[in-house]
Parts: sequence; structure tokens; C-alpha cells
Amino acid sequence: MKRIIYVFVFAVAFNFLDSGKLLCGEKEDIAALKEELNAMRKDICEMKRFYESKIQHLENQIRQTASMSLPERGPATNALQQPSQNYSYSSSIMNPDISILVDMQQRFNDDTGDNNRNKLTVGEAELNIKGVLYPNVEGNVTASVETEYSGETETETDIDLEEAYVSFLSLPFGTQLQAGRKFVDFGVLNPQHSHEWAFTDTPLIYQTLFGDHNWLDDGAIGSILIPNPWDIYCIAKFGVWNGRDVGHHHDHEETEVEPIRRYNIEHDELVTWGDMVYNSRVYANIPIGSKADAGFGYSVAWDEHPMTVLHGLDFTLTYRWIEKYRWVKWQSEYIYAQLQEPDRTPQGAYSLLEYSINKNWRIGTRWDISEYNENERFSQWANSYFLTYLFNESLYLRATYRYRDFADMPDMHQEPENSIWFQLVWGLGPHTHGISE
Repeated sequence: MKRIIYVFVFAVAFNFLDSGKLLCGEKEDIAALKEELNAMRKDICEMKRFYESKIQHLENQIRQTASMSLPERGPATNALQQPSQNYSYSSSIMNPDISILVDMQQRFNDDTGDNNRNKLTVGEAELNIKGVLYPNVEGNVTASVETEYSGETETETDIDLEEAYVSFLSLPFGTQLQAGRKFVDFGVLNPQHSHEWAFTDTPLIYQTLFGDHNWLDDGAIGSILIPNPWDIYCIAKFGVWNGRDVGHHHDHEETEVEPIRRYNIEHDELVTWGDMVYNSRVYANIPIGSKADAGFGYSVAWDEHPMTVLHGLDFTLTYRWIEKYRWVKWQSEYIYAQLQEPDRTPQGAYSLLEYSINKNWRIGTRWDISEYNENERFSQWANSYFLTYLFNESLYLRATYRYRDFADMPDMHQEPENSIWFQLVWGLGPHTHGISE
């Protein structure tokens, strides 16, 4: 019996010593697992704060919309309670969402005729006011202040009402209507504000036709979802506009938006309209599996005579990984214009490739080509590279490099141009999240 007890005690002691060695060897693995666990907890906390802010914003919108619907007057309602209900309805209208967005740029290039080169400028500051006017009716106003140098030290300030329109979001037959002043729905980029673009500069074909700013006009545009047997997203739009001149206008000729003249090339006019302008756009988005989708769009605009006609084709292909914030996008646009006369048919295109590495970093490149308006025998092309760091939904920093070659211009002796932009965009208010989309 004693012999059995001694053998049992010896075996237990041996196993204890051996397990101690194993525990010593696993200390490093345990420490690594703890570090990984702490990192995951940190990421979860950040995601929690992000979604809590999103939820709070949506709840505010729901409360604001719900306050628009006045309660039905029942038997228990008396005359003394009615003024308080009207006051609640009015107060919700008088408290719209107000946002401010500022676009700061530092530009370097080898064009000695550019007064803004090597200077830090506040390219644009926008004030946006948006609110619910009635159930399914919203109002949106965007005013901008832009400052540019007209000399070494002289500056010019341009104050412009970019957008001011009302949106009817639930009309019969699933239609919607927007009326007022807004960016015309032509192509992919024109309806967006420039701070929502993936790059700093303006594509050459847009610059040739519309200048350095979006094409905006006063009028109305309606839209309707097109039902189809494939159950894909397909929308059609039709708009009527006053035909105001494109570009921003200043009180002096030297700073008018004439992008070709600024680079000392042959004077090139922007698009001009003869009278009322009509535009239409059809867009369809087709899912490709569970991770990708392709968008196809066609845009057309013409005036009453017609003297000017614009055609636009666009294509967007997006692939998304399982990891959040990681995706790649290929986007291209082609625009063909018939201006004033049949023999004036400038055309151009750009192709963009953008890769989102994670929630902070994005990188991309863009290729451009464009003919000139007044003489489509001559053309120019450019290649751009850009890198963006997103701090959060309200702040990003971007660096852009562009090589621009004024091809087919041997008589003008125009040298290629190298440009570098450093761009800092920041915003305050509930609608600044668009800068990171």
C-alpha cells in the first residue's frame, strides 16, 4: 500500500513540474492575445461612438419630421391647447440644420501667370441651411464665398447663391420634384459639390465646357423610378431651366472663369445657351454578385433652337471587400458637345481609379483628355495622382499632383504644366459628412 502511495505522489509531482514549464512557455502567447484583445476593444469603442452619433442624428431627423404631423383634434381638445400645437409646428420650421464647410488650398505650379500660385487660399466657404418644411417636403439653401488673388496682393471676393431649392419627395406615382436653383443633373460630377470629389482639380472636359465651377441654373427637375422585371435600380429625370450663363461672374474681366485664357492659350469660350434649356438623365445600377455593382448613365441637354446640345455617357464599377471601408472604384465619363454651329463639336473624357485602403486612407489616379471649344483640332491631356487622409466625417487632408500637356499646340509654344495642391477641407454641422463620401 505504501508503495502505491509513493508512486502516485511521484507521478503528481512530475506532472506539476512539466505543466509549470508549459505555462512559462505560453506567457508570451498570452501577452500577445491580450494585446490583440485590447486592440479589438478599442476598435469596437470607436465603432460604437461612430454609430451612436449616426443614430442620434437619425433620431433627431425622425423627431423633426414627426413634429410636422399635427395631432387630430379629438373631443378632449379645447381651444386653449390649439396655440401650443401651432407653436410646436412653427418652432420645428424655425430650427433647420445649419452647416459650414471650408475648402483651404495651397497651390504650387510653374505657370507664372497664375496669381494664386504659391499662396494659401480659402478657395471656398459654404453655408448650408436645410430643413423640413412639411411632411415629405424639404428646403435646401447653399451660399458660397470665394476669394482669389487678382494680383500679387490684391484679392477679389465672390459671393454666390449656389443652390436654393425645395424638394417634394413623395408625389403621385412615385415621382419627386425639385424646384429652384441647383446644380444641373448632368453626368456624375456636376450634381456634386467639388469637396465631394475624390480629387482637388477640375477634369479638363468639365473645365472646358463649364469653367472651374459646376453648371447651375434656375428651374425645376422631376424624377421617377422605372419599374423593370429585373428589379434593378433605374431612374429617369427631366428638367427645364432658364439657360443662365455657366461659370461664376466677377465684376472685372481679368478674373472671369476662362480656364484656357489663364494659361495664355488661345481664348476659348464656355458653353452658352440660346434660350430655355432642357435636360434629361437616365441611370441604372446593376448588382454583380454580392460584392460589386456597375452603374450606367446617359445625360443630354439642349436649348430651344437648338443651338447647343450636350451628350454625356458615364460608367462606374465598384468592388467592395468584406473588410469595412475597403473598396475600389473605376469611374469614367465622356462628353460630346455641339456648340453654336455643326462644325464645332468638341469632346473629351476622363477615367478615374480610386482605392480605399481603410477608413482613413484613399489613393487614386485620373486621366483626362479634352478638345478646345473654338477649335476642336487642338486638344490637351493630363494625368493626376491624389492621396487623401480622412480624419473623420468632418475633416480630410489631400495632396494632388497633375501633369498637363497642351498637345497639338506647336504654334502656341505652350510648355507642359506641373501642379501640386495641398487641400484641407473641414466642416461644422450635421451635413458635413458628405465630404468623406
